[in-house]
Amino acid sequence: MVIDNASLPWILNTIAHEWTHNYLAFRPLGWHYFDDNDTVTLNETVASIVGDEIGGKVLKRYYPDQVPPRKRPSEVRPLHIPELAPPRFDFNREMRRVRLRVDELLAQGRVAEAEAFMEEQRRRFVAHGYALRKLNQAYFAFHGSYATAPSAVDPIGPKMTRLRRASPSLRAFLETASRFTSVEDLDRALEEVGGR
Repeated sequence: MVIDNASLPWILNTIAHEWTHNYLAFRPLGWHYFDDNDTVTLNETVASIVGDEIGGKVLKRYYPDQVPPRKRPSEVRPLHIPELAPPRFDFNREMRRVRLRVDELLAQGRVAEAEAFMEEQRRRFVAHGYALRKLNQAYFAFHGSYATAPSAVDPIGPKMTRLRRASPSLRAFLETASRFTSVEDLDRALEEVGGR
């Protein structure tokens, strides 16, 4: 996949993400990719964590001039006047809110209301500059397998992130996670490293 208008950090993260899938294809987590939604989410989450970390390291080492400057917290916060400065639209926070509401409506069997709500929210995203052609359950199903995304609602993402933080290295994390075939394996690994 080549996108001619993607940023270098995105390209590097994506290359490392896809490489991780190739690595996992020869290990239990890859062998069980299509077993169920959880194994897809486990696999995609591992690939996202590894891809982001390796992509960041490659950027820093080989393209230091492309590394975004670190934001320093300012000592004086700007005054926020609601009438003059509306709050910034946060895509991830808003998408998470929409996802949770849709899940709630569907759990109550209110399918038509959920579909109308998704369309209303899609238009709201478009008004804020996010060109979503369709917002539906397929969108959530696809993006939901990337459990480290800020808009994700799956508990696998935070668990996997805790495992990475508790691992002594990226290699150790990948070796551990590559042996998973279920969420229970992730839970056991967290218990072993005290990452619960």
